[in-house]
Amino acid sequence: MPRPWILLPVHQRRELTLRCLRQLRETQGDAGATVAVIDAASADGTADAVRREFPSVQVLPVSADHWWTGAIVHGMQAAAAAAAPAVLWLNDDCLPDPGCIARLLTHATGAAPALAGAVCRDDSDRPVPTAFAGRTALSAPPAGLPAVKVDGLSGFCVAVPRAAWTAVGFPDAVRFPHYGGDTAYTLAVGRAGVPVLLDGAATARLSPYQERAHTVAAYVRRLPAGTATWASVFRATGSPFRAATHLHYLRLRYGFVAGTLLAAGRLAGWQAAFIAAATGAGRGSAAAP
Repeated sequence: MPRPWILLPVHQRRELTLRCLRQLRETQGDAGATVAVIDAASADGTADAVRREFPSVQVLPVSADHWWTGAIVHGMQAAAAAAAPAVLWLNDDCLPDPGCIARLLTHATGAAPALAGAVCRDDSDRPVPTAFAGRTALSAPPAGLPAVKVDGLSGFCVAVPRAAWTAVGFPDAVRFPHYGGDTAYTLAVGRAGVPVLLDGAATARLSPYQERAHTVAAYVRRLPAGTATWASVFRATGSPFRAATHLHYLRLRYGFVAGTLLAAGRLAGWQAAFIAAATGAGRGSAAAP
């Protein structure tokens, strides 16, 4: 019978990738799944190292400009062609606890398929917000509930049923090439009638975990000296403040008119914060979607 696929999009993090694959092997096998590493032109020997240590793992090479969403789409298309009943997105800095993947795939392959994500903790064992319901960020279901329905999920460790891509296709790698590809897709899947769940009984650890910069000033401080230009903050694909991504995301979430107005106001505030941060006049602030 067709098997689910576990998809690891990777780039230039050989040791993290190998550690993640070892975690899968040591804690839960492959949960009855085909494991595929989508390697975006790593130059550190990732692909060869995976093939040597894990000969049963598929390595799917893609170009570096695929970023997260493009790599995930490539993997999902391969899984769909193999008639997979579900896929599981897994970032290589996410270490699923025993039974986590099997539980998530149970949601995705059951009689009433659901898209389901794990509760993730950082190295200090603090739960990390990986879901949202309305305008509330969630890191775990409320006490006493094993799982809760949410509007969207971050893509650290998420099982996606075939019903999802049957309903809405694959993630949009054009409008959301990196940031937003996961949350926009899960939001669209939920609106199409496929339940989206945060499961407190499926847990994983993020290591090393670095919280995304939530202010323009914080992001500017993370950039190498002399590289904090307007384009590097508001146009670069790998920036969490990429203007086009936020415009598309806010339109998806709140509608064309309201989303456009929100994006315009947000970008104006961010640019003021950028000027202050870049000139050292202040730190500024920015709101995350």
